[in-house]
Amino acid sequence: MRRLRPPRQPVGAVWRGGRLNRNLYFPYSERDQKVAWLGAAMDHLLQQRGFSLDELAYRKFRLRGALQRKMAAGLMLAKRRVFDGLFADESGFAVRDEHSIVLEQGRYAYDFQYTGFTPLKRHFFPVIGNLKNSGEEFECAEFIANQMDGVAWWVRNVERKTTSFWLQTASDRFYPDFLVQMENGPLVAIEYEGAHIADSQDSHEKQRVGDLWARRSEGRCRFVWVENKNWQAIKDGVR
Repeated sequence: MRRLRPPRQPVGAVWRGGRLNRNLYFPYSERDQKVAWLGAAMDHLLQQRGFSLDELAYRKFRLRGALQRKMAAGLMLAKRRVFDGLFADESGFAVRDEHSIVLEQGRYAYDFQYTGFTPLKRHFFPVIGNLKNSGEEFECAEFIANQMDGVAWWVRNVERKTTSFWLQTASDRFYPDFLVQMENGPLVAIEYEGAHIADSQDSHEKQRVGDLWARRSEGRCRFVWVENKNWQAIKDGVR
């Protein structure tokens, strides 16, 4: 005896309604807004691009991936618009002590420790975290530790650790490579960027928010952006 099956839903009802919505995770909007956006996207594909519902159903995994990427790109664009808008009135920014990171001995998180043969003096902690024994970042650390005048102490700032210092960009948290406490007062955040990524959108955002942080600190903090082993930029930045 053949089992009875419920009648199939029309393809359009499945794709415009619940299934496509359920299979696309996007927690940054309300359900109705998300469904409306998906409906508009489907209308564009059907009416403007000339796809049929059968074609879209056949390529459902590619469709889902394309829509997911489109939503992520729209979210990033919205974040950048908000981020850019904040710079229109810098008076809304302030560097406050209640939001500061306090460095304490025994509270320094890292993934691996520096094991190079070159001594790096004046590091705040006995261990130097996440620093290789060669490369441009090592050379920057060696300049700060052994050649730079007026340094009270410095720290290798490790990314994505709760004990590390960070600034917010439009897309993510920005962890400057080094923190340097000068003997004459200011705390200096130093970011080293290789030439291959110095002109990226992410790098521009980092530099912009770092400069703003320094300006709004009322002289207590400075930010230095270093490219291509230009150690003179560090000297100029701490004067």
